[in-house]
Order: sequence, then structure tokens, then C-alpha cells
Amino acid sequence: MSTRLLSDNDCGIHRVLPVLLFTMFVWSAGCPSSDPGSADLDSEERAAWSGVDLTVAVPSGHGYRSRWPVLFEDWSARTGGSVTLSAAAPSPRKDDDIVVIPITDVPAWDASGRLAEIQGTGLPVEELLGGLKKQVVCLGRVPRLVPIVLPTLVLYLRADLLESAGRSSPRTWSDYQELLDSIDQWGGGLPAVEPWGPDFRVTMFLARAVTHARHPANYSLFFDINNGDPLIDSPPFVRGLIGSRTALARMPAAVKTFGPADCRREFLAGRAAMAIAYEPGGHGDEVLERDRSLRIRFACLPGVSEGFNRTSGRFERVARGVQTTPLVGFSGWVAAVSATGEVRREAAWDLVGEILHARRRDALGPVASGPCWHSDVGTAVDWLEGPLAAEERIDYVEVTATSLDDSGLVLELPLIGRQRFKEAIAVGLKRWLDNPDDPKGILGDVAQEWQKILEQIGRDAARDSYRRGIGLSARRR
Repeated sequence: MSTRLLSDNDCGIHRVLPVLLFTMFVWSAGCPSSDPGSADLDSEERAAWSGVDLTVAVPSGHGYRSRWPVLFEDWSARTGGSVTLSAAAPSPRKDDDIVVIPITDVPAWDASGRLAEIQGTGLPVEELLGGLKKQVVCLGRVPRLVPIVLPTLVLYLRADLLESAGRSSPRTWSDYQELLDSIDQWGGGLPAVEPWGPDFRVTMFLARAVTHARHPANYSLFFDINNGDPLIDSPPFVRGLIGSRTALARMPAAVKTFGPADCRREFLAGRAAMAIAYEPGGHGDEVLERDRSLRIRFACLPGVSEGFNRTSGRFERVARGVQTTPLVGFSGWVAAVSATGEVRREAAWDLVGEILHARRRDALGPVASGPCWHSDVGTAVDWLEGPLAAEERIDYVEVTATSLDDSGLVLELPLIGRQRFKEAIAVGLKRWLDNPDDPKGILGDVAQEWQKILEQIGRDAARDSYRRGIGLSARRR
């Protein structure tokens, strides 16, 4: 059956025929996918979703709308179902069965109650990288999301310069600061750069601060999970801001205008000895001047040797010496099912599995900037495009996978109203960059603004959204 575009006036809903639940997600058991419509397929499998017409909302501008229809055709040939590519991009409609949405939109979709459970579908969630499986997939203790791509900040290092000076990759922010303080000795006259431009400085600050703020004994991080109070002005965030000030003092003033792409460009062009950035993949990637003489080493963002325990109210030594806390969710895409009716939901999850697991690389090509599944890690040379050499691609993906496999991974402000909370931080950071002498006062003002936002949204609603966003149930009243 062919894939067709759905007009805004076409409801795309068909009466569902009785189906045989012969197999759920044959692809997860290793079923060959090179020719799903071949004549040797079992007739029961071919008719598994006969009569089901699914509507899929896929955003424009990411290569998905050009790649996925061919895979839809293969799925239709295998199962007897059909797929309609929604014309409503970039915004999904209420009656779309499968939606691809920015991860930043997840709290609002969760609040709508329209996202179906993955449980019982056969989708091999256990094959996802551990941090994603624990912190991204679940909403309110129930798995509902399939990650497509989640950019992750990593540290770019000049391996040739570090090795010549006998230096190692930093494990903690203190190690990192020592490299900054001594960069004149080992950096070959080059600076370090971080993305502190207006569009990214909130994420850069949070990426550093959450390493101090997360403690294995505490769920509360950005907000108190019991009463919803803001924690943005608490000691670990103040420590993170002070550390950021110390680091920025050792960098060019231009970093206050840089985003991750700028930092990456400066590094690959041989104009920086260290950078914080991420690989964007092939989609929309500018043609970069690459200094072929440099050798690159990648590392996870630094961690800490002390974390703040909110129960004791003090910083404590962490287990195993160093604790890392990767931050994701500042951008990226996830897929979810919003279909109504058991049969449609089962068919929709089967199609999601076909596209985003069994044939993930056919579906994404070079668009993905990092791994999501364990199976992605060993194939980096095949799918990651750009100016990195083969061994550098492998290193980059392994480091990124280490971050995404970390059980301590944190989502950036996973609650309704997240953009308003970010904007309040941005206002505070702008003031702080002009006058960095009062970090606690700056964050105290941010916390007061957060209190106002909570009252406008509804404190209980915001708290419950936050709880669900970190994988807990909404609080019982």
C-alpha cells in the first residue's frame, strides 16, 4: 500500500477490521528487513494490521519526511496496514497516531494525557542506553517515549598538545580549571572556548551546575518534589555559577557570543585547545575548515568529587571518587504514540519499532548526532558524517554513549512552562555576566521570578509535571 499525504480536511480515520495478533514487533527478534514485502512472508504476518491506516506527523527540515515514506511502504507490504504522512508539519494534530516532537515539548504533551504506554508492545526498551531508558523514556513511571536524537555536550581536546605536555583529560571541574589556569603552558598559544552566547548560556550554566546539585539520595534537583519550591538559588547552583565565573575569566570575551557550533568551528579550525560542543551530524552542517595537523581526543563533561545532599544540607564526598551528571533535553527529538484504540496503538508501536529501532539508520541517515541504542555505538564510522576521521568518530560516539548510558543523566527543566523558567535564568545570567560579583543574589532573584511563574501556572500542576518528567508519579493529594 502506498503512503499518501493527508490534507487538513481529511480525517484519515478508517474503521478497523479484526486483526490477528500473530506477532508483535517481528523486527525485534531479528527478522530480516532488507525486503519486507517479499513473497516468502507468512500470510498471517502480512495481514497483521490489515485495514489499519496510521497517520504519522513528521517534522519538516530534518530529512525524515524524505526518508521515511519508503520505510512506510515496506512496513505496509509486511503487515497489510497503511500509513498516511501528515501534512500538518511541523505541529502534530490531535488525531495523528504517531508524533515526532521536540523533547522540549514533551511536558505539554504529557499534560494532555494523549501519550500511549510502550509496555506490552514488544519494543525492546532494554536495548536503549541506560540513562535514556531511566530518565527520558518514562513519564510518571511509565515508558511512553522513544528517543530519536538527543544532542549531548562533550569536551573536545587537543590530544597532541596534551600529550606533549604530559597532561590528561580532566575528570572533574577542578581538573578542568587547572587546565584552563595552565593553558599558556600546554595549549600552544590557543584558548579554551565554551558556548556562553545568549541562546545557549542557560544550558551551559545548568550543564555545569547539575553536577554539583545531583545527589544519589535526592530526587529534588531544580524543584523540591514535595512542595514544588524552586532550588535554583541553593548552594550547588551557586557553586556552579562561581565555577563558571572562574572559567570564563580564562577565556576570550568572544565566548559570550558563542553557541556550540561556534565552539566546534573554532576547535576544528585549530584556533582552540579545548572546547565544549557536540557534533551536529550531516544535516545542516556547514562546510568547516579542518586543520588536519591536529589530533582530537573527546571526553565526557567533567564531574565532581562532592555532591550536595539536600537531606544533610552540605556537600559530601561522592562514591567512587568522581560523579558525572550529563545534561540532555535542551534540544532533540522523540517519537510517541497518541493513537486511540488497542489495535491502532499496537500497530503504531510496531511501526515505530520498524522505523526507529530495526531500521533506524535507514530512517535517520547522517541526521543523528549521537547514539541512542547500544547497537549504534559500534557503527559510528558508517553513520556519523562530517570532518572527523574514522577513529575520531568512534571516540566521539563512545564518549557520547558513555554520557547517555549514565544513570545520573538529567533532563533540562522537564516540566510545563519550562521556557519561562529558562528565560528567567537567562535574565539573571545577563546581569551576572555584566556584574559577576553576587552569584547568590542573582540566583535569589531568579528563584523569586520562578515563584511568580509557579503561581501563574499553578504550583501543584507544575510540581506534578516536574515529578512526572523525572519519572515519578504525580503527588497524591
